[in-house]
Amino acid sequence: MSDENEHAEAPEPVVDDTPPGAWGEDENAGLVVEHNTLICEELTGGAGYRMPQPLAGAVPEEYALTTDGVVWLHQVDGNLAVDLVAVRPFVVRQRLRDDRNESRYVLAWLSDDDEVRTVTVPATVVADARRLIAAFPEVVITSKNSSAAISYVTGCLRQNRHWLVAHGEQVATALGWPSHTRAYFVSGPGRPVPVEDVKNTGKWLEGHRAAGSLRGSVDLVRSVADRPLMQVMVNASLAAPMLKLLGAENFVVDLTGRTTGGKTTALRLAASVWGEPTMEGVMLSWKDSPASLEQNISMLRGMPAFIDETQHAKEGVVSDFIYSLSQGRSKGRSKRDGSGQQDVTAFQTIGMFTGEHSSVAGTGQGGVSPRAISLTGIPAASKEQADTVKTRAMTDFGHLGPAFTDHVITLNPVELRDRYSGLAATLTARTSTAVAARRTDSVAVLALTNELAAGVGLVPHLPMETWEWLVDGGDVITEEEDNKALQALREVLSWAVRNKARFLGAPGTDPDRVPPLGWVGRWEMGRTPYVSFAPPALDKLLEELRQDAARVRLDWRDEGWIKRQVRNGKPATSTTHPIKFNGSSDRHVIITNLGPITEDVVEPGAEGSGAMGPGAYDAWVQQLRVTTGEPQAEDTGVEEG
Repeated sequence: MSDENEHAEAPEPVVDDTPPGAWGEDENAGLVVEHNTLICEELTGGAGYRMPQPLAGAVPEEYALTTDGVVWLHQVDGNLAVDLVAVRPFVVRQRLRDDRNESRYVLAWLSDDDEVRTVTVPATVVADARRLIAAFPEVVITSKNSSAAISYVTGCLRQNRHWLVAHGEQVATALGWPSHTRAYFVSGPGRPVPVEDVKNTGKWLEGHRAAGSLRGSVDLVRSVADRPLMQVMVNASLAAPMLKLLGAENFVVDLTGRTTGGKTTALRLAASVWGEPTMEGVMLSWKDSPASLEQNISMLRGMPAFIDETQHAKEGVVSDFIYSLSQGRSKGRSKRDGSGQQDVTAFQTIGMFTGEHSSVAGTGQGGVSPRAISLTGIPAASKEQADTVKTRAMTDFGHLGPAFTDHVITLNPVELRDRYSGLAATLTARTSTAVAARRTDSVAVLALTNELAAGVGLVPHLPMETWEWLVDGGDVITEEEDNKALQALREVLSWAVRNKARFLGAPGTDPDRVPPLGWVGRWEMGRTPYVSFAPPALDKLLEELRQDAARVRLDWRDEGWIKRQVRNGKPATSTTHPIKFNGSSDRHVIITNLGPITEDVVEPGAEGSGAMGPGAYDAWVQQLRVTTGEPQAEDTGVEEG
């Protein structure tokens, strides 16, 4: 007997010391013990599968597949013993190699209604009795015979090692690119390899399929060649596989407009690039929970995510979701007691949203805007056109995406990155704001995608003016709404006016009487007025204002709104500066040099009563000088150097 069987924790064997037909009260009495070759071939899908036979010469087979299940035949003290291993016949049918270079095994069993069913499990499951029991959706193995079942499975793997390799195949655990190669691209189950639904997404995964023809899809896109919003949505859908090839970050395309403008139709057209463009197909809904949405999107490695009607999302969910996309990782989740921790999953995708209102404008999070390409307007020329596009998209779908990836796989990735860098540089040179400049990388992905797809006749070519328009915000948001750093600056200065008693040196404060919550910074009205913040205090305030503190501080630095040290004739990269504070040297974020903010005036009585209006810094300084008198030539507290 093999080592596995010698040490298997099998149930106490039943010794066959009675004549045939006289099993008595033994629990294994009456078991069919003759191996059924037909059942074996039905489960394995062909001939040649060998049952484990470590007792060659002692009995014909150690294990037998019978109508009763899996039976273990072995000898105890020279007598034949018979034990039940599984209540239904099952085998290890196939070994799969997944896109993470890990082995997975297909278990096949004969169900109670005599149908062959299968389940795919990681290699770790077939070596763990408890997990092996749970792997079957119906009773096949019980806890009493699970140890014997592990020995049986081990024997199947050893005895059929070469058979399993010969009958094995490559599988994917997600859509898109494999984790470590660009050799192929998975656009759906069986396209080109099977996909294991490791996240249990069900119909959503099945929706990534094809119907109609590639010619029909191309003709449909060309029928709306004069509708720029439709064209941008299609190109954004095609662009998702380019993220890996170009080393680009995830981003969002956000289409907004009135209810009857054809937004959902445009999203359906974009979704038809990869599969069935319906909620029962590849599209998702904001009505789903954030965890459910993330579970589906974690199955993407270079495929777009289509989510309709942002107005159905709860407050804060969309902006938080954009941040999750930009990080390219799912959230780690566990139960309240800390148990059941889920794996964090990496993903690559372009989120494609529609809604009546922009997911960018009005959100307080400064990092959202540069991660979103905004579109506004009426996608379809008429209701009739929208209805036609919707109908045709349901007839011809799932072809454009695979055709595009078949083309880009053949291209040199180094040359692609060079072209991408050139487009990004061209767009950056034509932008008007720092926030827009950070959007150029994402728009450049779309521009290059359009060049490549138009070059092989899949879509119409779009002019450079289209991409410049997107960089500048697509008309969906104003510069005021776009520049979250400017909004954050105004809110912080307003807070400083309302809470000046918490600043050392502010008018009316006693430096020897520390506020209950401590000093948050220094208030200076010398020759160069400024307000400084200790970094922890500023970051806490920005977080309370729903701002991305790290991003805001960097934006302020780049805009020249905070004081920077100069080292060897060059400004330091740090956002803090040395300062004399409360009798010692410290480093603060020093807000100064705010000339660009000049539009509005603080109304009388504004102090302590509300937020400062846009562009009110000059008026704010004037108000402070009225309070404190003309500035004197005094020590500002700022340490130069």
